[in-house]
Amino acid sequence: GSLSIASSPTELDITDSRIVGAGTTGVTLGKVKFTATGEELKLTKVRINLISANASADVLDDVSSVSLYDGATLVAGPVSFVVGTGGTNDGVADVNAFLTDFVIPKDATKNLTIKANLNAIATGADSGDEISVSIDPTLNFEARGTSGNTLLTSATGTAVGNAVVLRKSQPKVEIVALPTTTLGNGTQVLQRFKVTAVDGDVALKHVTFSVANSDGVNVSLTNLALREVGAGSSYTITSAQAGTTTIVVDITLNSEVQISAGTSKNFDFRADVVGAGAGDSLATRILGDSTAVTGELGAALAAAQTIDDLDNVFTYGPVGNNSSDDAAFNFIWSDMSGSGTGNPTHNDTIAVGVNTDEAGSSN
Repeated sequence: GSLSIASSPTELDITDSRIVGAGTTGVTLGKVKFTATGEELKLTKVRINLISANASADVLDDVSSVSLYDGATLVAGPVSFVVGTGGTNDGVADVNAFLTDFVIPKDATKNLTIKANLNAIATGADSGDEISVSIDPTLNFEARGTSGNTLLTSATGTAVGNAVVLRKSQPKVEIVALPTTTLGNGTQVLQRFKVTAVDGDVALKHVTFSVANSDGVNVSLTNLALREVGAGSSYTITSAQAGTTTIVVDITLNSEVQISAGTSKNFDFRADVVGAGAGDSLATRILGDSTAVTGELGAALAAAQTIDDLDNVFTYGPVGNNSSDDAAFNFIWSDMSGSGTGNPTHNDTIAVGVNTDEAGSSN
């Protein structure tokens, strides 16, 4: 018989590239599809590699242990990582004993799930590290036939999990129903959304909206504002807009808005609508960023600094009250993992609970 491996299809919020919370347990880092040909085979040894996206970053202190699952059943582990082979391979975990047999049926496939327990920031993990796991079935690998003397010390193929980014906390963004979907002139709520602080406190600094305007000739927006729902006044912001049929609006909060762990705040993106008539419509969505920024967007903060202190200090300028700099990224936030009350801002595609590039509200 023979055995091959491959990465299983990506599952949204399970094995995709995403943000994961430092200090959390049972985090799925990958699923591997094993295919047995010719006979039924039992996996008896396997090596899990811990890979860093950045060769200069040491991610061994990010992960405390790894375990293997057959569906919901624990079959091996937890096993700790030891120092890896160098380069981007920062750790290896040799699984040499199984709690429960992991058997791949003859001429069929079975998925092996790799889960990890992550260290907290306070115990060594680094916010912004990007990690993944892989299996190379030519090293510390063994499978045996269940009804014969077959002994395999290698398999064909490779399997590499999608990279995840460690953060002390992260924002979960959800679209909330508008107070009215009837478009009229005057002050209008164009987007209502909720931000929940997951795994710890978060701070919000910058949001970008895209407004699809059915009448780019006559309909325009003025007096752009961001307000917490129920508040009597809007936040102090710096704003910019561009476009007519598609209006891209950048809003930077002059003072970061902090959200406590486990709590939520609802926000309204408001504007004065001018020139709307019968049949006109505005459809608004929040934009995420297509490329994850995995480390810090600049040098570390001093002890008393927050995001608000970072005006014009970054090489590629994503933060502060300079809207031309802020427009380099669509959604800027902090996991507040630094030594001060804030941390150099982080941004990533905000695809936790809602794909904000597709979800929106229409007037």
